[in-house]
Amino acid sequence: MPGQDSSGADSPSFRSRQERPDAAPDVIDDAVHDLVQGELRQRDRDHYLCALFAPPERRRALMALYAFNAETASIRDAVSEPMIAQMRLKWWYDALADMDRGHAPGHPVAEALAEAMAATPLSAEALYPLIEARAEDLAPVQPGDLAALERYGDATAGLVSRLALHILGLGASDGAPDGDIGDVARQLGIAWALTATLKALPTHARQGYFYLPADVCAAEGVSPEVISLVRFGKPSPLGVVVAVRRIAEVARAHMEAARVSRRRLSAETLSAAMPALLPAVLADQYLDRLAAVGFDPADRRLVRSDPGPGALIRLGWNAFRRRY
Repeated sequence: MPGQDSSGADSPSFRSRQERPDAAPDVIDDAVHDLVQGELRQRDRDHYLCALFAPPERRRALMALYAFNAETASIRDAVSEPMIAQMRLKWWYDALADMDRGHAPGHPVAEALAEAMAATPLSAEALYPLIEARAEDLAPVQPGDLAALERYGDATAGLVSRLALHILGLGASDGAPDGDIGDVARQLGIAWALTATLKALPTHARQGYFYLPADVCAAEGVSPEVISLVRFGKPSPLGVVVAVRRIAEVARAHMEAARVSRRRLSAETLSAAMPALLPAVLADQYLDRLAAVGFDPADRRLVRSDPGPGALIRLGWNAFRRRY
């Protein structure tokens, strides 16, 4: 949950294919991948569009990772009882161990992920921290300060970004992405998580989840009761707007730090990494839209949460220019 670290998020463990005793399942049917990609397109269109720019030989694995992330992230809202959500996450935790041994459970996303794990350095141990972070989401607690929200972003979106780099062939032998590119993924992952928090604020407010950091809220006199009043189409309280602007500024700062690091990356590394870094382009777009409505997250013009019809062109242009 926001406000708590997920152990192991900063140093995922990767193993070579040769180190896995049975990690060589048959290539799964294209129909399964079509199903998985269709689900990803519905649940997380942003990452689906970015994954389209991965090389064909790595695209299926990247889609599988993103689909796994979307699947586990959606569990809390898909069930009415926390115990059922815990059971589903436990199923995925156990399933990862089976996948690591080359045995895919009968689930489309699991089958696609097992194939990806057999063909890339991904391991169950590298993916466990993501499930642990989702388990904390089942009893959401308002993060105590902005740093806690940033740590949560690194343990979720930041970890996914680093895992994506490994699928794209940018992992070092110790499991950490090579040099500056690992820091770029971390910064952009945190920026994405902060942006997603702002996008979902009206929905979370309606559900009774409060992810705006307590210290930022206290500085503006905003209580959970005030946040709970935020609804699409209704002007948000001024304190909420100011708090949102503060978090948007921090998200921008993380993206700027990542762009400074870009100058130290080779053209070859940058080209290979682009599919994992392109979500920053969509985060920029949303933050621009948020600024245009005065940082009110409940403005009617923000009801549409998908990236819009021009997103693919925008992503393609940035991928061509190697800009995130």
